[in-house]
Amino acid sequence: MVSSSTYEYDENSETFPFFILTALLSITIPWSIKLIYQFLSNNKFKSINAIRLKLANVDHSKEDKETLEKKKKSIECLYELQDSLKKDTFKKLEYEYLKANNSKNITKEFFIVTVLWVVVAYVYQSISNNAKIFETIASQFDPYELLGVTLSSSEKDIKSAYRKLSLKFHPDKLPSGLTDLEKLKYEESFILINKAYQALTDEIVKENYLKYGHPDGPQQVSQGIALPKFVVDNGFYSIIMVLAYCLVFMVVIPYFVSKWWNNSSQVNNQGINIETSSYIIEKVFNLKKGSVIDHNLILEWLSNAHEYKVQFPELTTEDIHSIFIDHINRENKLTSQNSKITDDVKFKVISKTHSLIKFTLTVASCFNNLSLSIASINCMKCITQAINPDLDDPRYELLQLPGVEILPELKEDSKFKGIKNLEQFFMLSNGEKCQVLGIENKDEFAKKIDKYQHTVPKLQVLSSKVVVQDQPYISPGAVVHIQLKVLMTGINYVSSLKQAFNLLFEQRDKAKKIDEKYQTIEHLLDPHKKMHEQEVLPPVFAPRFPVTKDTEYIILMIDNGKVLQTPIFFNKANWSDNLNSKSYDQLDKHQFFTQLVESQKSNKQLTVEANVIEDMKYSYVTIPCPLPAAEQPGEYSFKIYLDHFGMFGYDQYITVPYKVLSEDEIKAYEEEEKQKKIKAGEYIEIEEDEYGLSDEEELSEEEEEEENESDDNSSVYSDINTDTDEE
Repeated sequence: MVSSSTYEYDENSETFPFFILTALLSITIPWSIKLIYQFLSNNKFKSINAIRLKLANVDHSKEDKETLEKKKKSIECLYELQDSLKKDTFKKLEYEYLKANNSKNITKEFFIVTVLWVVVAYVYQSISNNAKIFETIASQFDPYELLGVTLSSSEKDIKSAYRKLSLKFHPDKLPSGLTDLEKLKYEESFILINKAYQALTDEIVKENYLKYGHPDGPQQVSQGIALPKFVVDNGFYSIIMVLAYCLVFMVVIPYFVSKWWNNSSQVNNQGINIETSSYIIEKVFNLKKGSVIDHNLILEWLSNAHEYKVQFPELTTEDIHSIFIDHINRENKLTSQNSKITDDVKFKVISKTHSLIKFTLTVASCFNNLSLSIASINCMKCITQAINPDLDDPRYELLQLPGVEILPELKEDSKFKGIKNLEQFFMLSNGEKCQVLGIENKDEFAKKIDKYQHTVPKLQVLSSKVVVQDQPYISPGAVVHIQLKVLMTGINYVSSLKQAFNLLFEQRDKAKKIDEKYQTIEHLLDPHKKMHEQEVLPPVFAPRFPVTKDTEYIILMIDNGKVLQTPIFFNKANWSDNLNSKSYDQLDKHQFFTQLVESQKSNKQLTVEANVIEDMKYSYVTIPCPLPAAEQPGEYSFKIYLDHFGMFGYDQYITVPYKVLSEDEIKAYEEEEKQKKIKAGEYIEIEEDEYGLSDEEELSEEEEEEENESDDNSSVYSDINTDTDEE
C-alpha cells in the first residue's frame, strides 16, 4: 500500500488538549514540589529562634553534630540576651518582619498553583469526556489485545487463543437471530483476529507490524496542526488570533518589560535610589577641605535620602534627622512630641540606614577619602549600638555592654577614671565592673556579662604577611596579596596574649602538620579558598537596632592618608570552638593581667601554657592588593585599616612589611633551599650537559629529532617509484 499524506486540523480536539495538559503539568508539578518543600521547611523553622538560626547560616545538612550544637548554643544565647534588652515594640515588629519575610511569597504562589491545578483538572476532564479520543485509541491495531494474550505468551498460547476466538467469530458459526449490523461487526472482528494471529506468527506479516505498526504495511498518515480549524481558517476567529498575538507581543510583554525597567532603573546595583546616590556623590565630590567630618555629617546626608521621601511623604528631612538623633541618644521623646513619628516609622527608618551608610562608604573610598570612609564606619557603629560619642566621650565603648543605659559620673580621683574601653573593663573583677558602670544588682549583671563574653566574638590579628601565590619569595613587580592570621575569641580576650598565642599555634601546626591541608592544588590556585571554607560569624549584638544585623568586618587599603580601593568586607572566621573553649575559660584574665604588668616591669617575655589553645582555631583573611610589589628590590610595606562594621573598639591600623628580592638574592635563596633539600634527602639533582640541557630535556630533544628524521624520510621517498621494470 502506498502511503498518502493529508494535512488536517484538530477538529475533534484529539491532540490539542494533550499539548495543553503537558505544558501545564511541566510547570505545575515542579512548582508544587517546591511549595511543599517550603511548607515543610517553614514548619521546621516556624519559631522565631529557628528562623534566626536559619538566617544565621546554621545549616543542619553541612555541619557535624558537635559544631552545630556549639553554634546553636552561642547564637541562641545571644538572641536570648538581646531580646531581654530590646524594646518591646521593636521586638514585636522584628518578629512580624521575620515571619513575613520567611513566608511572604508562599501565599501568593499557593494561590497561583491552586489555579493551575484547577485548569489541569478541567483539561483532564475534557479529555475524559471526549469520546472521539477513545475511539481513536480503540482503532489502533494491537494484536496482543485482540487475541487476549500478553507479550510473554508462548506460540502455543497464541494458537489456543486464536482457535477459541475463531470458533466464536467465524461467519459460519454465528448465532441465529443477529441483525445485519451485528453480523458485520462479527465479520470485522474475525478479520482483525486473523490479522492479529498472522502478525504474531507469520514472519513477513510480523515484520510489517513491527516496522509500520500494522500487518498490512504502511498506512495513511495524517499531518496537521493541533488547533481546531475554525481558529485558523475562519475569518472572524483568525482576526481574533492575530489581535491576541498583537496584544501579547505588542502590549502585555512591553508593559511588563517597561515596568521592570522603570523599577530597576530607579535603583543602582547596590539597591540605592538613583536620586539618593546622585545626591551623596555630589556631596562627597563638593566636600570642602577643613569641613568637620563625623557621624553627624553622614546622618545629615542620609536624612535627604529619596527612599524616605517616597516611603514617608508626610515626614520632612528634619523629621528623619530627628529620628536618627533620638535613636543614637537613646531617647524616646519623638513619639510623644510628633504624632507622625511612631515606633513603626522609627523601625523602618533605622533599618534602612545600613545600606545607605554602606553606599556612602563606597563612594567615599572611590574618592580616596579616608576621613569620610572612617566617619561612615563610625556612623554605622553609632546607629547599630545607639551611641552618640559626642555625649559620652571618652567612655562610650562601655555603653555596648548589656543592660548599660547611661554611664555614672566618676570622681576625678577615682581609680576607675581611666577605664575607657572594653578590654580594660574585662580586666576588672566582677565587683569592680559593677562600680565602673554603677550597677546595683551584681548577680544579674554577672549572668549577663557571662553570656555576653561567650556570644560576642572579638577579632585579634596574630600575624600578617605579604604573599605571592605559589612562590615563597617576592620578586619585583609580582602580583601579591596580604594574608592575615586572626583569632576569634570572646569579647573578654586579652590583646596582649596574641603574640604568645601565635607562637603556640605555630608550634602546634608544626607538630600536627595542620598547614598541609592548605597545600592542595585547589588552595594553591585560589588563595581565597581557605577563607571561604571558614564559618559564617554570628550576628552583631545590638539590642537597640531594629532588626538582626549580620556581622561584617571591613578592611581599607590605605597609603599617605588616602584609600586605595573600595572597602573589602568579610564575615567568615572560625569562632564556635573558641567561644566555647573550656581551656580558655579556665585562664584567669585578672591574674594574667597582673603577670603581664610584672613581666613588662622586669622586661621579660610572658609565657602561656600550650593547653590554653588545645581546643581553639585560628582563621585566615586574604586581601587582594590593588598594586603589585615594587619594581625595585628593597623593603616596603602595605598599610591597612581594619574595623568592625557595627561595634566600637575594633579599629586598628596594621602595617604589613615585605621585602622585594633582587635577582642575586633570589638565586641565593633558591640555592639555600636546594641545600636544605639535599641535606634532608628530598632533592633529586638533574644533570645538565655542556649546552645547559638536563638529561630529560636532552632525551626529549633526541626523540623530537628522530621524529623529524622519520617525517623527512617519508616525505623524500614517498613519491619515488620503487617498482622494477618487470614488476
